[in-house]
Amino acid sequence: MDRLCSVLAGCPALSAVQLSGGGVTDDTLQVLCESLPKLRVSRHIMLSCSSLTTDSLAGLGRSLAACAAVTEVNARLEDPPEVCVLFSRGRKTPSETMETLPLLSKKLRLTHCDLHPTHVDTLCQTLSGCPQLTLLDLSNNKLGNNGLKKLLDVLPQLSTIQEINTSNNGVTMDGVLLLVETLRTCRNLRDVDVSHGGEQRIIMKFHISKRWQQAKNPVAPLMMENGLHLLKKFSLQQTSVTPGSMNDLCRRLAQCTGLIQLDFSGGSLDRSSMERLLKHLPQMIRLKLLNLSGNLLGDEGIRHFVKLLPGLHTSASVRIDNNNLTQMGALHLVAAMSVCDQLVALEVSLGQEDRSTVQFALSSDYDLCQSLSLREWQFGDDHLQKLAEILPRCSRLEKLHLSCNKLPIELRVLLKTLSKLNALQSLEMENNGISAQVIEELLGELQCRLTHLDVRVVEPWLKAEAAVNLISSCLNLNPNIQHIRVEETTLSVTLEMRGGDQGKWCTELSISGADPDNTAPLVSSVKSIGLVDCSLQERHLLFLQSLCHKCPQLLELDLSHNSSGTEGADFLSSVLPGFRSLQKLSLDHHVIDDHAAAVLEKTLPQLPHLRTISLSHCSGFTVVGACHLVTAVSHCRLLQNISLQALQLEKEAVAYLATGLHSMTSVKQLVLSRVAVVTGSSAPLVVLPVLESLGKLQGIEVIELDEMWMGDQGVLELVKHLPTWTGLRRISLCNNYIADSLGASLVDALSNCTALEEIILSRNRLGDMTGCCLGQTLPLLSCIRVLDLQMNCLTAAGGAALISAFKVCRSLTDIVLSENHLGRVGMENLCAALPHMPSLRKLHLVSVGTPELSHLATSLGSCTCVEDVSFAWNEIGDEVAESLAEILPLCPRLKRVDLEFNSISVRGAEALAAGLHSSSSVQVIRLWKNPIATDELQKLSEKENRLSFSSM
Repeated sequence: MDRLCSVLAGCPALSAVQLSGGGVTDDTLQVLCESLPKLRVSRHIMLSCSSLTTDSLAGLGRSLAACAAVTEVNARLEDPPEVCVLFSRGRKTPSETMETLPLLSKKLRLTHCDLHPTHVDTLCQTLSGCPQLTLLDLSNNKLGNNGLKKLLDVLPQLSTIQEINTSNNGVTMDGVLLLVETLRTCRNLRDVDVSHGGEQRIIMKFHISKRWQQAKNPVAPLMMENGLHLLKKFSLQQTSVTPGSMNDLCRRLAQCTGLIQLDFSGGSLDRSSMERLLKHLPQMIRLKLLNLSGNLLGDEGIRHFVKLLPGLHTSASVRIDNNNLTQMGALHLVAAMSVCDQLVALEVSLGQEDRSTVQFALSSDYDLCQSLSLREWQFGDDHLQKLAEILPRCSRLEKLHLSCNKLPIELRVLLKTLSKLNALQSLEMENNGISAQVIEELLGELQCRLTHLDVRVVEPWLKAEAAVNLISSCLNLNPNIQHIRVEETTLSVTLEMRGGDQGKWCTELSISGADPDNTAPLVSSVKSIGLVDCSLQERHLLFLQSLCHKCPQLLELDLSHNSSGTEGADFLSSVLPGFRSLQKLSLDHHVIDDHAAAVLEKTLPQLPHLRTISLSHCSGFTVVGACHLVTAVSHCRLLQNISLQALQLEKEAVAYLATGLHSMTSVKQLVLSRVAVVTGSSAPLVVLPVLESLGKLQGIEVIELDEMWMGDQGVLELVKHLPTWTGLRRISLCNNYIADSLGASLVDALSNCTALEEIILSRNRLGDMTGCCLGQTLPLLSCIRVLDLQMNCLTAAGGAALISAFKVCRSLTDIVLSENHLGRVGMENLCAALPHMPSLRKLHLVSVGTPELSHLATSLGSCTCVEDVSFAWNEIGDEVAESLAEILPLCPRLKRVDLEFNSISVRGAEALAAGLHSSSSVQVIRLWKNPIATDELQKLSEKENRLSFSSM
């Protein structure tokens, strides 16, 4: 072997070395290990041999520390016996390059090597001499509890370790207790994952140490700064925990102050064990999630669980999925809402998903109102009766959601119960197969209600003729309807108590109901009616005309997505003037011919109180009709809100618009995005008069001028007006090709708009000059919430100046920086800013020029309000996916994560699937166009249906 190593050392450019046969012994392996620093191998050395013993492995471990180029050593001594030494040269990846990683990560895998506790002492001495060790895999050996303890004792010396795998090492529950104690005492140990009482899976994961984090990325913010290093998780799955063991476990876990997640899923908890667990739960003061899924509790187990809840003081969420619940067991959970003061939310789905979540809160966290969601129940008459008996006892129930349930034909008992829930403020009934008659009966039962209630019903038949008829019936049945609307198979109704004649109305209705000949029209207090996409025809004229008499207080009418041809024009001219109090009219997506436009020109000025008009996306007219429409709007001199988005006006009509705006000084909201059909070099000259006419809008609060093709002169005209718009709250100038220098002038002018909440400047040519200017301006805007700079020309320099301002803009909720080449440095700056952004709700970073988003993903754990995150098109890998999976339990409002078109493999997807088990809020994680085989996609989808691999 000495001669072979000398020969190999003389080879300047070896890629791989393969050695096989019985000639490789412990002695020859030692010679090879000592010669490794002299070899110039770019990939690996592979040894296929059968003569090695366990004693030779110490030399392999030492080679990690002795040879800087060695990054991984993998060995197994069982069939097939194999040793593999991997080198750094030729192994550079986007996340591990010599430039970005001053210290190389090192990994040691000694699996199936017959390691006993006696071998651990030597191994630990070896490991302590390897300061860059990040992964240690000792699975499938014979360490037992003693070997595990020796390994745990040496953890303080492994300053860079990130993961240790000791699965299948004959560990028992005593060893599990050692792990829990170490979770408490070892600062960097963040996650202990155990299955089958320690006999099978044991994986420990660690926070990156301060030293290692700084070595990997000197300018990145430390996770220690935001306290995320303190957060810990413990999982003991597929285990039957005895009462005694549960007591010992929980006593130690209660002393682990950073514990946020506890998982006892897939096991078999008896009543005594559950009692001990819940007894210790209040001492786990930071616990966010307790997972008891898959414990075969059944109805009786859940009944016992409910008995233990009164007096429980915790703010944790408890998952009890897949516990063989029937409707009766689920009703036990519902009943708990009436006896447990800290229970604030309950979700029970008895369909294929079989999900149940119980959310608790302390009185200092919430005002302790309750919400209840029941999905995919097979209600029988007895179940419905039982539910009707329970709900009135839930005196703090404010939200009730019934979705995709199978209900019996007779629902009167439920409807009567709903009318008696005085605390209820929101009722949602979605796809429960109910008829129009049931909805009418519900509104009838609610006629004497004394408090506010929002009702939302979704059924596939709720459209066109059926929708019109239903609205007519509802208004006849309940005069307390304030708002009623049908759109896309959804009926939305808002009920409010009528002044002082509530008792009088109920009495009158009772008398009227006793007299079948009493057909006197009822006066409704409805303020808003929406008949969207209801195929309104001439036959509906009588109904709408009757609304003029029945609804004298109507303020808002939405007839969007309907058609106004010749018949429709007559229809509008005969109906609209009757609504004398009307303040808001929406005709979006109407098909309006020239005749209808002419009718509107005469009709709209007859509405003396009209303050809001929306004609967005209307079509079907010629230039003549367009001029009629613009004139109709300009004649309503008191209008405050005008929306003409995508009206597609020709040059003549644009001129009419400019003239009209000169005299409309009351306008507060103006939406003219894509209003002009003119394009090319002439477009700026056509729209310039419109921009000039905006000077008198001193009270403007919202202005949207997307895709106006305004040109440089148009931008300068806008800059001229901005200093006087001190009440401006939202400005949107997307897709106007605004150059960087003009963007800087624009942003400088915006500094005068101190009430500004939203800045939307996507799809322009803004660069670092604008970014730097925004960095100076944003801190002056104390109300700023939304910043959208998608698809511009920002780089790391301008991005750094911009992002540095985020730390002081604590009101920011939405940030979109997609398709700007911010790179690694930009993301590091954002990573430092995130802990200072408590209100962040939306973060979109699509294609930002770097796959190194792991630290950023981890920092999102401090943004507890975040709902929507996108890292799409960044070539991120499994490391980022695993970081995201870790923070899912820390983000209780997170709904959507978009990871489309990246480099995430099955490993990363499985980590996300596992993370989803700890999050009930996430609705979807998109993984479309990632390198995952079709058969694996199917397996992952079956395992967790919130992982989406489609383009939608």
